[in-house]
Amino acid sequence: MALRTEPFDEEASKALDSFDLSLDPSRADEFTQSQSIPVFPINVTLGEVQYTRIAAVGSNEVNNFVLDDREEGGTLEHSVWHVLENLFEFDIHKSPQVRTGNRTRELTDIFCFTELGLFLFETKAISVYATEPSRNTQRRVNNVQNQVKKGLSQLKGATRSIREGNKVSTNVGTELCFDRSLIPHAIVLVSELLPFGDWDEIVLQTIALARDSGMFIHILDLRELGTLRNRLKSLTSGPNASPSSASSPRR
Repeated sequence: MALRTEPFDEEASKALDSFDLSLDPSRADEFTQSQSIPVFPINVTLGEVQYTRIAAVGSNEVNNFVLDDREEGGTLEHSVWHVLENLFEFDIHKSPQVRTGNRTRELTDIFCFTELGLFLFETKAISVYATEPSRNTQRRVNNVQNQVKKGLSQLKGATRSIREGNKVSTNVGTELCFDRSLIPHAIVLVSELLPFGDWDEIVLQTIALARDSGMFIHILDLRELGTLRNRLKSLTSGPNASPSSASSPRR
């Protein structure tokens, strides 16, 4: 079967009329200028959709996921990791651990670092599978805002753990060494940042947290992160890129 790319002209209209007539010969009075063409029925059977488990292999770790995973938070984490992996290579870690006293817990969802900065991501997926279809817009906005507030609180705790010198390791126990004196970028990433609603409280809370904790705070959604990443790639690999930046996107 060929895909027609020409304009929809009289010839194409006649071809469709002939096809309609071939499917339903009783409509011959409607298609007096058409002719019957051979039609071959193909019997198909539809069954349960089978999703393939996908393994994404990075420089430092392997992440597995399936498209129909009901754990939507994990799916968003993987999406963020996939966007950033080739920028940070060996210095991006999913679910790193921090040792506080006698207890080990997750530091943050995704932790990246370079010689220029630390980047901590808290991902907050807005549920699709468990959402009531009748939920109104204000409830959706409230849900996103509550997730952002929770993410900000978690990032505050993660930054404090780093500055206190607590041991940070990968999710398999390898200790991570990085410059703790760098100002961290604390990033709350939601699946969709809604453009409506009253965000004044979030804005004031973000300003106060940045001032009191001495960190940069960003609130993004996945689309914005992808746009920033593509912009960075174009700056470091385009015709106007400097030799140092072109050879090392991580700079």
